[in-house]
Amino acid sequence: MLILAQNLYTHQSCHNIVIKMSDDGFRSIRLKEPLLNAVEQFILMHPELGYKGIADFVTDAVREKLLDLQAYFAQAQEVKA
Repeated sequence: MLILAQNLYTHQSCHNIVIKMSDDGFRSIRLKEPLLNAVEQFILMHPELGYKGIADFVTDAVREKLLDLQAYFAQAQEVKA
């Protein structure tokens, strides 16, 4: 999980991501408008992918990135052993 936190901070400085905590079990983030516009455009151009909106797309993208990083670091640990 520390790796994810380091990654978030790296992206925060590069892409100006701001994460806000709330009491309802959700966290909100702010992304630069050009990135959100690109995601929105992609969703509209590819309805066959089934994304209901930006939040759905971002959730899927973050989940996929986390799985990729976990697999990468698990493989790196195996190589060390």
